[in-house]
Amino acid sequence: FAAIYVGNVYDASVFASESLFVVCLGLGLWLFLRGLKSGSSLELYLSALSIGWGILTRPFALLLVPLFVSVLLWEMWKGKRIRILRVVLFAVIPMAVLAPWAMRNYTVFHHLVLGTTNGGSTFYGGNNDRVLHEPHYYGSWITTEDLPYRNLIDATPNEVAHDKEEWHLGMQWVEGHERSMPLLWLYKLVRLWLPDIGSENRKYVMLQVIGATPLLILALVGLFQCLRCRCYWTEGWFIAHGIIAATVVTALVFWGSPRFRDANLPVLMAYAAVGMQAMLPRRFTQLNDTGAPQQGDSAEPHGSRSSVSK
Repeated sequence: FAAIYVGNVYDASVFASESLFVVCLGLGLWLFLRGLKSGSSLELYLSALSIGWGILTRPFALLLVPLFVSVLLWEMWKGKRIRILRVVLFAVIPMAVLAPWAMRNYTVFHHLVLGTTNGGSTFYGGNNDRVLHEPHYYGSWITTEDLPYRNLIDATPNEVAHDKEEWHLGMQWVEGHERSMPLLWLYKLVRLWLPDIGSENRKYVMLQVIGATPLLILALVGLFQCLRCRCYWTEGWFIAHGIIAATVVTALVFWGSPRFRDANLPVLMAYAAVGMQAMLPRRFTQLNDTGAPQQGDSAEPHGSRSSVSK
């Protein structure tokens, strides 16, 4: 699925953060689940290291640290092989990864900046009159160069002040349009789950619609199936749901970017696999998790369990 998903193929062809973040997220999630199963401290710490790299790549991943830590605390509460020292170290390692970058930023800007200084432009660009009223930009983002009060932004003395002013302008707009925010949130949420249709390149948009739509539908079906069936109520799927929830929160605060969604490729394609299984006819899904035929489908006489045991 990942090999044929159009969003993934496109991101791999451009210089964008998604290509690296997909690796960091997939590696961090895989190592974390392996560490939970085996009790390996090394795998948990390597997972935390990968998440730290992910935060450097896409700062929204900072929301994943409390998510993973909460699962560790839950496992510890259930009496599993998780000690409080492991939990603390898991939370500290991503911050240690950020520390050199934060020190560099403080040296340059004389302000504490853990991630980037473009949050304000993203926030103001995703919360303004144009993304609320112009159909082409519903729930999208516009450069602050095309928004009111650009002169106030340009008058700031440095990059940190520049970012702070953009946050201030965005918050002013939100406070003055509280009644319109539910509608804007709806626009952002819909755009988050649509194929990438914001490009002026019609061929690209057509390729997105044709190539991405089937897998996005499968992913949404899989998400619904995971929430509906208790067999999917596990720690691993809880983390997957949490990653998607963090993405939705990010989209509602900033804007409904398909890039935000596609950065979670490993989780999306796992949902798509579940969705495909749910939509296939039952005769194609008769194998249980051991790979053996379900009872009644075996070629052996009823009551014989040798093949199932194997």
